[in-house]
Amino acid sequence: MINQTVEHILLKFLLLNPKAFDQIVNKINIHDFNDAKVKFIYNLLLGLKQQKQIWDINKSDLFLTNIPKFKRPHIKNYLIEIVQNTPLCQLTEIDSYIQQIKQYSSEKEIEQITNKTHLFTTPKDLMEIILQKTIFNPSKNGLLGLDTGFSQLNNDTLGFQKGELIILGARPGVGKTTLMMNLAINIITKNLNSKVVIFSLEMSNTQLILKSLSSVSNVDMRRLRLGEVSEKEKANIIVSSRALEQLQLFFDDESSLVSEIEIKCNEFRQTNGLDIVFIDYLQLLQDKPVDKISNQLKQLAKKLNIVIFCLAQLNRDSAKGNTPRKPKLTDLKDTGNIEQDADLVMLLYCETNITIASLPQSKYELIIAKNRNGISNKSYQLNFNNQTQTFTEKLEE
Repeated sequence: MINQTVEHILLKFLLLNPKAFDQIVNKINIHDFNDAKVKFIYNLLLGLKQQKQIWDINKSDLFLTNIPKFKRPHIKNYLIEIVQNTPLCQLTEIDSYIQQIKQYSSEKEIEQITNKTHLFTTPKDLMEIILQKTIFNPSKNGLLGLDTGFSQLNNDTLGFQKGELIILGARPGVGKTTLMMNLAINIITKNLNSKVVIFSLEMSNTQLILKSLSSVSNVDMRRLRLGEVSEKEKANIIVSSRALEQLQLFFDDESSLVSEIEIKCNEFRQTNGLDIVFIDYLQLLQDKPVDKISNQLKQLAKKLNIVIFCLAQLNRDSAKGNTPRKPKLTDLKDTGNIEQDADLVMLLYCETNITIASLPQSKYELIIAKNRNGISNKSYQLNFNNQTQTFTEKLEE
């Protein structure tokens, strides 16, 4: 409780003195805080600062715009409570409070380590886990991870497995977001009680759900957006919308920092459970150089024991000419160490130099460029229906 009070004092100072934030941000890390609510607010302040916005605690709307609507009353009350009921401190006292917070953080970390029965994992520990997962609890569907809804992909990956970082790369306009949404819907419907979160940095939540509604209802996307649908299609849309409402699918189109994603996923996982997180897309994440983000995402997948599936932009060089060449790992744009960090890298390829909106029906190829746990340099043929925003696999005859 003493440490919580110290964190509240520091938070109140930051809320009331936004111009002093630059002097403090380099002295303390978000992970030094123990209180989850303080972490959440501090992360909001980091985001506002990065956007070069100066906050005013008396005008809470600036804070609340980046928070889901159902959380806004709770956060607003929390801010009021901090400002009204927490002791005030001066700038000259801040270093002392920061030191107390960091000291407590270090002591807690040491305590977690010393509470382990031993410092290293032994073969005995590992074999107990492996035997439970294989011999004593074998897979019932031939998969070790999440069913993707694509049989050939399942066969070579054994499903998307927890702790994995998966990358789907494509050049702009080819359809990686649409394939992502198809996979998300497949995973929810094929895997009982699975929880799926989508962070969209490019499209709005509304745009994404429209893609899904078009795919599930089998109604032309353009006519669906314009409302130019028949009575039969209207009935189908209503039935499909009710089905989508029941899915454990959660959207966020406001987070653009890995730190925000981590906090939200951790909080969501503790409350609801979490299986897979989709991110659209890698190069739009803002809080770190791109060459470090892939490692950060991989560590997050391991830490939370979830799948992280991230889209990535390919260089436009792969699209030059009338017939674009097949993409390869080196075409991933500004992605740094992604070849080392990712467990699975897939590249989406269309043989003609067109965007996804150009033709009603198109043939695609899904290339497995890297597969740490299986066969690499393999590809599958996909058919794409632009009208209903649906990818289907072309099974071998």
